[in-house]
Amino acid sequence: MNIFFEQKNVLTSFHTCVLPRKMFQLLGSFPYLCALLIQYNFKMETKNQGTVKFFNTEKGFGFIKHSESDKETFVHVSGLINEIKQGDKVEFEVVNGKKGMNAVNVTVVE
Repeated sequence: MNIFFEQKNVLTSFHTCVLPRKMFQLLGSFPYLCALLIQYNFKMETKNQGTVKFFNTEKGFGFIKHSESDKETFVHVSGLINEIKQGDKVEFEVVNGKKGMNAVNVTVVE
């Protein structure tokens, strides 16, 4: 019998780490480490690049235009690592927020 550990990602697909039961008994917390590695690898692969189309520093929000498409993503000041301004080239991750997709971990690329 196999034990399955699933880590759901933001694109609603699943990554699965499968271990035989005896290996699980021997390794104990290894499946949790496997899930963390999957999550880390997923985050590394989902960095997007774009340009800040608009950012209002007084209100703390704006929009980023993706480099590879015409898609725009909302960004809130809470998702920033560096200060941004209109025209900055940035790298960011996209997550599902309360009202739709949000840019997080936004860093300025030089």
